[in-house]
Amino acid sequence: MVMNLKAKFLFFVALALLLNSQFINICFAAAEPASFLLIGVGARPIGMGGAFTALADESSAVYWNPAGLSLLKKREFSGMYGSLFTDTTYSFISYAHPIFTGDNNSTKKDEQKEKRRIVIGAGWLQLRSVNIEKTNQSESLGHTQMVNDAFFLSGSVQPIQSFPFYCGISAKRISQNIDTFSGEGWGMDSGILIDGNFLNFGVNVQNIGKTEIKGTSYWGDGQVKELIPCHVRSGVVLKAKKVYSSLVELLQKDVSGSEYSIYAPRISQDPQALEQKEIFRSEKESETIDIKVNLALDLDYVLGETDSLEFYHGVECWLNEMYGLRLSFMDDFSAGASLKYEHFSIDYAFILKPKLENTHRFSLTMMF
Repeated sequence: MVMNLKAKFLFFVALALLLNSQFINICFAAAEPASFLLIGVGARPIGMGGAFTALADESSAVYWNPAGLSLLKKREFSGMYGSLFTDTTYSFISYAHPIFTGDNNSTKKDEQKEKRRIVIGAGWLQLRSVNIEKTNQSESLGHTQMVNDAFFLSGSVQPIQSFPFYCGISAKRISQNIDTFSGEGWGMDSGILIDGNFLNFGVNVQNIGKTEIKGTSYWGDGQVKELIPCHVRSGVVLKAKKVYSSLVELLQKDVSGSEYSIYAPRISQDPQALEQKEIFRSEKESETIDIKVNLALDLDYVLGETDSLEFYHGVECWLNEMYGLRLSFMDDFSAGASLKYEHFSIDYAFILKPKLENTHRFSLTMMF
């Protein structure tokens, strides 16, 4: 006989984790199996409040929207680590490998334009909690641990060379282990993304046809079966870019009418000095400040459930594609920062949740 996970297994988990109410709040508040998948991955997306479906331009797209993998032009490896609270860690690693192809009749020069892109990716997500005290109404029953894993294998393609439309798919294997219970299942996600000059649009359908988790437990009759509901997550991103020149007036007139540089002492009319002044002016004119802003909004809907619509939003600002800042506030507050240097990127996110401990996420990405 198959027993209902919500009626029995979640009751068992609630008893086992009675003294760890923070874990219950984060991982089981959604009242659905494998709800650890709802936490989100990557310090950058989390710093934007999880509004990343229509952006998804990094290897974590295997989780957020597999279609976004085609936005990558280089191989990318990324890892994230965070401590949710005492004895509980949340980790994620991902890799993306672009494959550039051209039309069969195209020349080598055309192929170098990298118009049609196929990208494959993989990821591993783990939520691990140790030293969980088991108890009944009268006494402690010792300690146990919980390990939840998800493995992603993804692919993305740009089907039309002349249009920035991408589609992707992810196959995922989910496993859950806590005390005497163990269960696993396979799921499928599929997404699309349109990358416009000023507007992005994306949709990611998670757990297509619902994902079934089957498992066994020594508690009860030993048979566990439950379905992870299908989530439809859509998003838009408004993009703005502005390039400012850092040139400041090099010459000013003093009261006597002679030329004066605000960057240096008085410049004589000596030819060598005038040449140096022109070089200095040219260097200043070549310096620019490139500012990019992304304003993102996501909507998450659970198929078949009323009142299940949730909103996520965030804003991100980049300076010269090197320094990044991001912010999100609704039910929770999150903020983040990034630093890119050559082939590396370091990302940080801070998450403030009411009634829970403040948490931090760190990500390190390598592009090559």
